[in-house]
Amino acid sequence: QTASAQEAASRAAAADPNNAHAFHMLGQSLRVLERNTEAEQALRRALQLQPQYVEVLLLLSRVLSAQFRYPEALEALQRALGIAPGRADLWVAAGELFVGQDDLDNASAAFQRALAIRPNDLETRVRHECTTLSSSPTSWKPTRRRGRRRDQRPCAC
Repeated sequence: QTASAQEAASRAAAADPNNAHAFHMLGQSLRVLERNTEAEQALRRALQLQPQYVEVLLLLSRVLSAQFRYPEALEALQRALGIAPGRADLWVAAGELFVGQDDLDNASAAFQRALAIRPNDLETRVRHECTTLSSSPTSWKPTRRRGRRRDQRPCAC
């Protein structure tokens, strides 16, 4: 089913090579198939056609991150945030990217920005708490005795 979606997106992009949305859909289907190099090419073509396409920038960031190309992934996210700074999902994606690089301070700050926009987002709140706990000197670590000290709290992530 995913391969057929990719074939349909390929046909749409070939039929209208000036359709940024078709290249976005092609990039998305290629990403699902874990064909990241081809997905990146399709997404970059979409951005040539529509440079302010936030969804494509977000997806490109994820494709680049899957290839461990974190500086480029962050650059794509920063471009997206420059266009749409009020989108909490972009800040969450930035937090996830920072977590992937073990940069917990920036991850926590990004999750905090997302929470400022969507304060009732429980999943983001848990992520924020986990990064905050993990980066603090009293983060939860098992001890040899009874699991953990009283001042240490376990992280749910």
